[in-house]
Amino acid sequence: MTNLIDLDRALAEFLEDGPNTAPEAPVIAALAHARTTPRRPDPLRWLRSDVMASTGRSSLVMRPGLVLGLLALLALAIGAAVIGGRQPTDPGLVVPSPSGPAPTQAQPSAAPTTEPSGSAPPAPFSAQVPILVSAGQPFDITVTDVTGELIEAHSVQPGDGATVGPTDIRVVADPADSAVFLVTWQGTPCEIGGSLHVDEPGKIIEVGRQRCLGDSLPIDRIVRLRFRSAMSEGEWSSTFAEWPPAGGPEPSGSAAPLEPLGSPAVAPIHVALAHGSGNAVSIDVVDESGLLVKAMSGTVPDTEPAHQFDISNDDPTTLRLTWEGSPCDTVHRLTIDPTATGFTIDRPLCGGDAMAAWRSLVLTFSRPVSAATLSTSLVAGRGGVDMPNWTAAAPDSADKRYDLTLSDPGYVVNTIEGYYDPSTTAASVGAAGIRLRATDDNTFTVIWLGPACATTPTLAISPDGNAWRLVNEPCATSAANVVRMIDVGINLPRTTATVPSIVEVTAVAP
Repeated sequence: MTNLIDLDRALAEFLEDGPNTAPEAPVIAALAHARTTPRRPDPLRWLRSDVMASTGRSSLVMRPGLVLGLLALLALAIGAAVIGGRQPTDPGLVVPSPSGPAPTQAQPSAAPTTEPSGSAPPAPFSAQVPILVSAGQPFDITVTDVTGELIEAHSVQPGDGATVGPTDIRVVADPADSAVFLVTWQGTPCEIGGSLHVDEPGKIIEVGRQRCLGDSLPIDRIVRLRFRSAMSEGEWSSTFAEWPPAGGPEPSGSAAPLEPLGSPAVAPIHVALAHGSGNAVSIDVVDESGLLVKAMSGTVPDTEPAHQFDISNDDPTTLRLTWEGSPCDTVHRLTIDPTATGFTIDRPLCGGDAMAAWRSLVLTFSRPVSAATLSTSLVAGRGGVDMPNWTAAAPDSADKRYDLTLSDPGYVVNTIEGYYDPSTTAASVGAAGIRLRATDDNTFTVIWLGPACATTPTLAISPDGNAWRLVNEPCATSAANVVRMIDVGINLPRTTATVPSIVEVTAVAP
């Protein structure tokens, strides 16, 4: 207390020494501001106590904020008492005890709840894409996919000519955008349609390409595909399919069970095969097992395989088929039996160049298939639907190669040989432009004038052997300017008096 008294005395002495009035100018300015400036309105003024009010009034009357606070606390207390007295009606609801956590006990599992999905899964892509061309008429192809990861497709203007081979499909990622693929394949000006199907789970792009007759000028087709996310081009493969599908499955790289060889009910899967040189090579795959999910060309072997027809496993569900052919057998048919244990390749009898040419095909199945348990067969000359019995490669009078296919449903042919005899002139063919002469009782020679550009003529013999029909495929001109000839050996002896009739058909490409 002494310290406080001394402090008070010292403070009083200090104040007595200083001025006891404020400067006149600031006081006048403050009073003028108070008179001319209104007070800011206070919406909570009625809740605040008046600090200048007399202390004699009731503090509850003068402090309404305190009254409201007490009323709020009272309401909370009543609510807690009411709620605490109720028992939960939901057995899955646990109410904590006011006195602390209850002893641990097994609680019934809550019913599963469905989380709201952010968005519906993307629908599969499907669009008609106009193809830009460097020659011929523009046309549309149908672009589809499986999962909806494909979000955009459009054509890119190609340059002149072709930058890929006839059996190749180039798939490369855009260096500037890894979610974009550029797909390039070879087409011809006579095409009027096609398809492109993207199988994301199988990592395969299938191009449906039209096999049309006419101008064989090779030109590029380029389609740009954009996906929702980045793709690795190294994981993808590609294959061709025939377009339009002749009553076959949709372009998905798979096929439904088909009827046996020779049945025209369902079209097989058409695959273009890689080859070293010469004409295009293909194979039709007939899967009677229903297990085949993908078929594509393999690479041409660098060395000669140990057997004429080999099958090996790349993995448990993938088979690699390799067989011996020749440059003149350009069409094949593979039949897989219903048990997926018997594999038969049919090919034409080849009467031309006998030089070996190896073929390869890769098949993927929906379940494991062991190559060690399979039986194989390589058959020549049996024919079948859309497949000739015989093929022959030969030179014409201009010393240019052509490849003839012969359809023989009655199996009356024993041999076929293409060649050119320089002593045979155009005048010896006759006015009709085609001649069939009997060399002996079992051999006929066909001589005809044809367009040099028609390099894949076909010869069809009726089942009874009495009617022969030679067709030159449409090309740039119908002018018959080269002489061609083949010898056909038959198994039904005939005399010169029973020479079959023969007719030649030639058309100009539109």
